[in-house]
Amino acid sequence: MRPQGSRTRPLSLREHMLAAGRRGRAVTWRKGSRAAMSSHFVLLRVRLAGRRPQPACDGTIPLVWLIAQWPEDQGEYRFVVRPGAA
Repeated sequence: MRPQGSRTRPLSLREHMLAAGRRGRAVTWRKGSRAAMSSHFVLLRVRLAGRRPQPACDGTIPLVWLIAQWPEDQGEYRFVVRPGAA
């Protein structure tokens, strides 16, 4: 059962990432004897959809962080459950 007021069509991870565009930040890591590696990352607050996401005590579906790596050919997605202010 969807919470009251949740009338929008769920977006795919790809749609969220593309909608975020190039707002992501470039991150460089692994400095040292090997060449530095870098990529762009986008962090978005989303609500999980599909496969019956676990609602909070008040019946709403909680927000979680979506961490997406950009560009598309290296696209990887992770959800991180952290407090809203994190």
